[in-house]
Amino acid sequence: MPERWNWTYPITVSRVDRRALYVGSQHLWKSLDEGRTWRRISPDLTRADPATMGNSGGPIVFDQDGPEIYATLFSIAPSRRDTATIWTGSDDGLVHVTRDGGRTWRNVTPPDLEENSRISRIDASWHRAGSAYVAAERHQMDDRAPYAWRTHDYGASWTRIVTGIAADDFVRVVREDRERPGLLFAGTEHGVYVSFDDGDHWRTLARNLPDVQVADLVVEQRDVVIATHGRSFWILDDITPLRQLTPAMLSGSADGSARLLRPSRTVRRVSPANIDIHLPAATDSLRLDIRDASGKPVRTMSLAPVAAGVRRLHWDLRYPGATSFPGIVLEGGNPARGVWAPPGTYRLHLRTWTSSGTSTDTQSVQVVRDPRLSGVSDSDLHAQFALARQIRDAESAANRTVLDVRALRRQLRDRDAAAQRAPSGESTTNARRAIAALDSVISAVESALYQVRNRSPKDKIAFPIRLNDRLTGLRAQVDGGDARPTAAQHRIFRELAAELDTERERLAHAYRTALPRANDALRAAGLPALDGTTVP
Repeated sequence: MPERWNWTYPITVSRVDRRALYVGSQHLWKSLDEGRTWRRISPDLTRADPATMGNSGGPIVFDQDGPEIYATLFSIAPSRRDTATIWTGSDDGLVHVTRDGGRTWRNVTPPDLEENSRISRIDASWHRAGSAYVAAERHQMDDRAPYAWRTHDYGASWTRIVTGIAADDFVRVVREDRERPGLLFAGTEHGVYVSFDDGDHWRTLARNLPDVQVADLVVEQRDVVIATHGRSFWILDDITPLRQLTPAMLSGSADGSARLLRPSRTVRRVSPANIDIHLPAATDSLRLDIRDASGKPVRTMSLAPVAAGVRRLHWDLRYPGATSFPGIVLEGGNPARGVWAPPGTYRLHLRTWTSSGTSTDTQSVQVVRDPRLSGVSDSDLHAQFALARQIRDAESAANRTVLDVRALRRQLRDRDAAAQRAPSGESTTNARRAIAALDSVISAVESALYQVRNRSPKDKIAFPIRLNDRLTGLRAQVDGGDARPTAAQHRIFRELAAELDTERERLAHAYRTALPRANDALRAAGLPALDGTTVP
């Protein structure tokens, strides 16, 4: 066969000229028309040692399928900086580079790379035109040591970069981060490593990853995506904190203060805000306050105690939900679910406490609307937030009123039980009548605000929904999509808010009239008065 094709021969597209498609036999081939025609742009870029190129198979018959071939290209890496530079690596241990689109080639194999090593991956730098990273394997020769190099001068010189990788954990791929120069990721036979100093030192990035072969990996925007052998694809979400960690921070030689790392921009309704905190030492407790652009509080998160390292908190981009109560059953949704934060800049305020004192730090996180939306402005989403928050506050007022009523009714039941145990007489009878009168009024208010017969999710089908349920359902409609509220939604809220005011005034009237009468009757019967501190 005139061309030698590896079973998994390399195919790649240029990052600079998306028309340029490359494949490798022992030669490099280029197509500019999606593979309809090809042009050979290199000589043989392998050792092509006859001693390594005999027929495969045996001992009875040879394997004539074709791909069981040695001395082939195994890796192709077009430059990410220009169209003329291309790197290749062969399965028999040669690295070549061209800087003129294939007219001339130079053998730049690292001098300490042994013959017949497989160049499994070459990664052309995102940031420097003459830089590349090479990973090589020799495990099929019973050599499981890690082999990886870097160059910053088009292969004129090489530095081996394996310090920190286990001695028997051979390297299959090294990739550079697309945003931070010198931030590297290595896929090995047993997992993933990270380097913050261009490969001088490595540390494991295994986290919850099983012991698995990582055949390849890519940095896709802010995520690391790995391909394993037998364990599918895995993703490390949002490496923004890794892009900010420095060797000094990791070694503990920084100033020792807890630090908020700069969060990445967050898309509303698409993903939470990842808030990463670097703690050089264990902390007794920490508190994170999230505030809007005007300084008003949005959310507070607290943890205690917290171990040293990087701790990630997730803000779901919602404000706090409405006040709720145990056992609530509603048709309209969950009142405890918060209101979506509108687009804008939010300030993060961190405070940590240790035995040696406190420290503070601040950062900001940008929340943006989904760029796929059309016909919706930030102003629309701010109007949506304003109405949704008003509804949430009304829900809270309704549910707090239910809680207040129930607290008072518990006292009424206690006093009535005490009256039943007391000697009978006119004063005792009057006390029980006053208790019943007050209970009747406040129970009517509770029933107007909440469907008290609901005991299970199916009950909401049988019994009419009440005011708090209507409010929660209205908020679910207003805050359920991305749009400016309609005139009808505003009008319905005004109607529901007026009903809420009416019921709360009815309860306030009972507190002003029936409650004092009940207390007078209780005192006359020698029974303790109702504790007014538990009711408005």
